Amino acid sequence: MGKWSHLRKKLPKQPSDPDRKEIIDELKKQFVGKTDEELLREFATRRELMMELAKQGDDVAKESEAITQLILDRWETTGVEKMELEGLGTFSISDDIYPTIKNKEDLFIWLRANQFGDLIKEQVNHQSLASLVKERLEKGDKLPDMVDVFFKQGLRFRAK
Repeated sequence: MGKWSHLRKKLPKQPSDPDRKEIIDELKKQFVGKTDEELLREFATRRELMMELAKQGDDVAKESEAITQLILDRWETTGVEKMELEGLGTFSISDDIYPTIKNKEDLFIWLRANQFGDLIKEQVNHQSLASLVKERLEKGDKLPDMVDVFFKQGLRFRAK
């Protein structure tokens, strides 16, 4: 029994995207008829593969960044702006600007004072809201009416 098992039948299940549900339902067909042990082995294999692919994706992203930096350094030195490779396409330098906020409160004041207040968006952090809801559920406190809570089950796996 998990921490939230007592809510299993009391809360609605998390709604799913209809397109994703259709794909999942189709994929389930290949596993019907397998034993629990076989399904758990399949799950562990997929989980391990997902972790490996995520690591590979991170490694490839780092390698791609390293290559990008080398090319940009070379092109800056030689004045190259663009290069075409037959069978691949055209590569060119792209420039963009990314601001960072040093002082959020002062920026909000400046934005409002300069008629840019519409850029300010209030947000609720999803993880913080989830923590608040869980805390209130644990204490038995009433949840705000403007928050829907859904129950989602998963399968936990801890490798040896």
